[in-house]
Amino acid sequence: MMLEEDNNPPPVAFSSYYYLSQWAQKIGDIKIEKLNSSRAVRVYGWVKSSGGSWWYDQVWVDKNYSSYRSAMLRHVMLHDGFTRPAMNDIDADHLAARSILEPWPKAWVCLFPVPRFSNRPFGGIEKALPKVRARENMLRLSPIMLFKALCGFYPRNLLEANIAMQDVSGQVLSASGNEVEKMLRMVASDMSPYFKKLK
Repeated sequence: MMLEEDNNPPPVAFSSYYYLSQWAQKIGDIKIEKLNSSRAVRVYGWVKSSGGSWWYDQVWVDKNYSSYRSAMLRHVMLHDGFTRPAMNDIDADHLAARSILEPWPKAWVCLFPVPRFSNRPFGGIEKALPKVRARENMLRLSPIMLFKALCGFYPRNLLEANIAMQDVSGQVLSASGNEVEKMLRMVASDMSPYFKKLK
């Protein structure tokens, strides 16, 4: 996963398609390709940053689009070589929970494939997150979102929590090691209230 866009976490939601397309035009040689609906697109290409160029390839959907999983399936089967049976236990996760996007009725959100058994237990955590501000137009990846996307499982004890943190740290790409360490410290900090409940 690309962590940085000019030393910032990447966006995971926009208040409308307009702001998504404007962002895509500004960050490099990026194309937007419609998937199985005008409400689901593939955003891909080379992102140019101060640290070099990064390949970006994500599915974005209208937050109200009900067939978002079909859009994700189409993408991974066409471009990542997965078969439909291999995706049976995979959720198409809205990196920004739709519950926090209520102030943005026309929001577009980035999808990420995650194991079903790890995604669903995060629902209680996500509902407690603050909602976006109506006057803003971009939401960036938060530490909890990063953990949910990359951990692979929901930790049930402290040993699993430590393993999950090691797993997440090994998957993050960045132009700057300092920024990686900063983000991982924030992940540990944001998840600590939940880890403290584990034994």
